[in-house]
Amino acid sequence: MSNSSSRHVFEVLRFVSAAAQPVSVTQVSRSLSLATTTAHRALATLDQAGYIARYQASARYVMGPMVHGLLAAFVARFGLRDLAMPYMRNLALLTGESVSLMVPVGWYSVRIAHTRGMKEVIHTGALGEARPLADGFASCALLSTFPDAQVDEILRTDPSRCSARAGRAVWQGIAEIRRRG
Repeated sequence: MSNSSSRHVFEVLRFVSAAAQPVSVTQVSRSLSLATTTAHRALATLDQAGYIARYQASARYVMGPMVHGLLAAFVARFGLRDLAMPYMRNLALLTGESVSLMVPVGWYSVRIAHTRGMKEVIHTGALGEARPLADGFASCALLSTFPDAQVDEILRTDPSRCSARAGRAVWQGIAEIRRRG
């Protein structure tokens, strides 16, 4: 496989993983400006390797079973997860709320552990979910531990928080978290 072929395979994998619904060869081809045959070869390569799979025997593709193995290998790298799980379970039992453990990875926070609470409405994001560091309560809690200069840099470079108003809201959230401890 040449370098451009390898690059196409990874571009297609990123596209399929970001898609909200199953994708077709034509969608991949058009969205990535690839020849249909190139898109088809990349999809076939990923399908054979288990990184993507046909959706309900159709001509559309979704993420495949190999992704779960990669996710498990990634999450296993965080020893903190195993240490935190008993405390997370206790917290979920005491509050009835779902509890997640997020860690900073680059410019993102990644969910490496979660346990469900007992309340009727239960929302727990997927293990491995990555969010921009300035997005959501857990991410703001992580940001509150960073030096102010690093928070400024993250807010300046995070396209989801490009407005001054959104940046002020994040800073207000950080200030409240720091105040409460």
